[in-house]
Formats: sequence, C-alpha cells, structure tokens
Amino acid sequence: MKILILGFLLLLIPARAWAFVPHAYPGIYIHQMGHVYFFVSCIFIIWAITHHNLQKAKGWRYILLAELFFALWNLDTFIGHVAEFWIENTQIIGSREGWDYFFREVAVEGKEYIYYITRYEFFLIFSAIFFLYLGLREHLKEEKTLISASALLPLFPILFSEIAGAFVMMMLSIMSLITALSLYKKDKGNVLWSYLLWLSTSYVVFSVSRSLGHILQPALVATGYEHIWKSIDPYSGSFNTFAFIVIGSVSFFFFRAYGTYLRISEDKKRIEAINADLTELNQELETMVAERTMSLMALTVADRVRNPAAVIGWTCKRIIEKEDVSEKLEENLKDVIDESEKLESIVKDFDALLKSKQSMFRYEDINEIVKGVVSIVQKEADSKRVGLSVRLTEHPLRINTQKNLLRTAVFHIIRNAIEATPEGGRITVTTSDGKDSVNLTISDTGLGIPREDIDKIFDPFFSTKLFRFGMGLPLVKQIVSEHLGEIKVESETGKGTTFKMTFPVRWIEKK
Repeated sequence: MKILILGFLLLLIPARAWAFVPHAYPGIYIHQMGHVYFFVSCIFIIWAITHHNLQKAKGWRYILLAELFFALWNLDTFIGHVAEFWIENTQIIGSREGWDYFFREVAVEGKEYIYYITRYEFFLIFSAIFFLYLGLREHLKEEKTLISASALLPLFPILFSEIAGAFVMMMLSIMSLITALSLYKKDKGNVLWSYLLWLSTSYVVFSVSRSLGHILQPALVATGYEHIWKSIDPYSGSFNTFAFIVIGSVSFFFFRAYGTYLRISEDKKRIEAINADLTELNQELETMVAERTMSLMALTVADRVRNPAAVIGWTCKRIIEKEDVSEKLEENLKDVIDESEKLESIVKDFDALLKSKQSMFRYEDINEIVKGVVSIVQKEADSKRVGLSVRLTEHPLRINTQKNLLRTAVFHIIRNAIEATPEGGRITVTTSDGKDSVNLTISDTGLGIPREDIDKIFDPFFSTKLFRFGMGLPLVKQIVSEHLGEIKVESETGKGTTFKMTFPVRWIEKK
C-alpha cells in the first residue's frame, strides 16, 4: 500500500511551463549522442532481463520498469532537443528577468507556443529512479534486511516545486546506492550485487549532476545572476553527457554479469550438494568403521569361544554319564554345563547379528553406484587438472551389495588415485561383466607403488616415504570381502596403479 501511495504522489509533481531555450551548438550534438548511448544501454538491459525471464521475479520487475522509464526519458529528451533544430525563427514573449523567466512564452512563426516537455521529463526520470530503488529494496528484502519505505514519506510534502523534486531524485538515487551497498556487504563475492552497486553509483553521479543544475538554474536566474548560470551551463551539460556514457557502459555489462552470476550460483549449488554427499560419506565411513570393528570383535569372540565352550560342555556331560562322581561334583559339573550353554547362546546371538547385516544387501546396479561417486569427486579432479573418464557398460550390472559400503570403497580408491596423480594425468573407471562376475577397474597414471610394497598396502596404517595408506585400503579390502569379491592391485613406479575388483553375480548361491 505504501508503494502505491508513493507512486500516486509522484503523479502530482507540478508541471512547469518552460519556454523554448536554445542550446549551444555543436556541444548539444555530443549531448544527444550521450542520450542515444544511454537509451541503447537501457534497451539492452530490458532485453537481457526478458531474455532470462526475470520480468516477474522480485526485484527485477521494478528494475525492468526503471530501465523502461529511463529509456522513455532519453527518448523524450532527445525528441525535445531535435525539435529545437527545426525551430529557426523564435521570439521570446515575456520578461526574461527574475521569476518571470519561467513564465515566458515563445512565438514560433507568429504563433504562440508553450514548451511543456519538462512535465513529462521530470515524471519519467523520477519514476525511473523510484522504481530502481524499489527493485534494489526488494532484492535486499530477499536477503532478510529491509529498509522501510516510510523513509520516503517526509520528502513528498515538498514535491510541489522543481527544487524539491531535484532533491527527491538525488535522495532516491542515494537510497538506491545505500541499498545496493547493503546487498554487496552481505555477499561481497556476488557478481550481481557488485554490478548493481556500480550501476547505482553511476545513477547517483547522474542524478547529482543533473539535479544540481536544475537547482542552481532557477536560483541564479531568479536572483539576477543568469550570466553565472550561462558560464556554468556548458560544464553542467558536459558532466551530464559524461554521466550518460558511464551509465551506458556499466549497463552493457549486465548480460555478462548475470550470466556469470548464474554460473556461480549453479556451481555453488553443485558444491553444496557435493559437500552434503561428502559429509554423508564421512558419517557413513565413521559408522562403518565402528560397525566393522564391532563385527570383527564379534567374529573373533565367536570363533574363540564357540569351540572351547562346546568342548567344555561336552566333556562335563561325558564325565557325568560315564564316571562315578560325587553329588557335589555332579552339581558343579552341571553348573559348568549351564555356563557353557550360555556361552554358546551368546555365540548364536553374534551369528544372528552377522546374518541380520547380510540381510541389508540388495541387488543394485554397480554402474549407478560408480556414477554417483564420480559426480562427487569430479570437481576435485577438475581443480587438480586430472582427467577423469568413465567407461561403463550400456546395460545394468546388478550385484548383491550393500550400496553405501560399496560406494565408500569406490570413493576411497578414486580419491587415492586423484591424490597420487599429478597435474595432466588421467584416471579411468571401467566396468565390465564376465561369465558369472562383474568387474570394476580403477586405473591412474600416477606415481605408482613400489613392487615390494604392493602386498602391504592392505595392512592397517601401512606407510612409506611417499604414501601413507592408513585404514582406507584395509577397509576397502574388507568391504570387497564382505561382498564375496576379490581385489587385486597392479602397479609400476612412475607409470600408475590399477585396482581390479571382481564381484560374483549370484552372491547367495556362491555363499
């Protein structure tokens, strides 16, 4: 509602009946060229906004209107100056002294003529600056920081004179600059906000230059210092022309600035998605390490307890059945048998736990798993200038797998390959199918692993002068083993490394 009220008040700006005022030639031609340049830049921004379908987007809808009014203002002013060229015989009717200067008329070829262009000119330029401010204000609102529209209200009661109108135009342009500066401070790396800051700055230069001229002119003429204004007028006009060139030049960068902004925004979204995937993978890796440790402990305990417990229980039963033992000894032996049965029960619980984990395996397409991992590490490879090519079979390769586990294994091997491959190298990921198996090969052109160390890389925390493998590759080997697969390594120092993983297709039957 406030915006509608302010817009309506703009329409109440009083008309000033200007008579024809000849301009200095040929200086006016350069000024006209500035208007043409300014007009073309406005049309360019209008086209760019519609090209990107931003005409209904918040912020841009008002900036579109601002550029439209700027274009109309340039057209109106240009036509007004062109009309002067065709007026050859003019006669000023009325006094040119003091305030009467502003109520004079012009007789053109004997006919009275009043020049009213000022009304439209001021309406158009005020509307343009006003909509520019509203557009920037909406952008700032989207950034959760708002400048109240009530800041404009105190200005409108004094809009009933040209001087006040000039002040309002300067004020609106300065408020636009403040709003653009707030946007820039919230995100200094945003190309679009930087562009709007430069555009707003150029409009401030223009509005101050133009408005000061419109403030000084009536003041000097009305007080009898018209000769001073005549000496200032050429410089004021030249500065206005310079402002046109600056605004036009900045405006022409809009299309490129917005295109860069779109690319950065898309890259930012991809990076955020990759970061989320990496965070998820790290969390899964931590959980998986804990689960693998617990599973390993469970297997160790089960293997070491199952047989001794069974032997102890069986031996105690044999003693009770075949030997003549005292009642007290028999009771003690039965207690031992009970405890051994409890141990066997615990072992069965461990087995049940492992079987429940096996039930988490599902038939998945290994090609899709590889694609997902590659999309995550692609940016890292690009930043290091390492080529990453993927050669997958055209048809799905389904194996019985726990997707997150296998994805973690593939991710770790490719990350190791990126770290080991120098700039300009290449990593190749290939899938293929055999008779009863699926093959996944990851090769790189990196530093390679010495032959004497190849058999040790799957040992926990194994390290050399060039490599520190930690727990990554042992974990990879364990994951492949849990899928009943095999992993082999081929490497040559200075030429690269190849990891070959083979997984059975009929996992349950093989098990």
